[in-house]
Amino acid sequence: MPNQLQKGRLSSARDTAAFYGISTATLWRWTKLGHIPEPVHIGRRVYWLTEELHRHCDSLNAQRSA
Repeated sequence: MPNQLQKGRLSSARDTAAFYGISTATLWRWTKLGHIPEPVHIGRRVYWLTEELHRHCDSLNAQRSA
């Protein structure tokens, strides 16, 4: 992924979309469809755990290699 996120942090919708190279609209659609890890809600804000995003990408790469 071209846009790197630091592990152990929270990622906003904009940063998460950039990490995957998609628009925020696609991010919300993928979230609803279960294609990416579920976000966490803190108050009215929504974040993704960067550790989970990295694990998700690793699993996608492993599937692609198999």
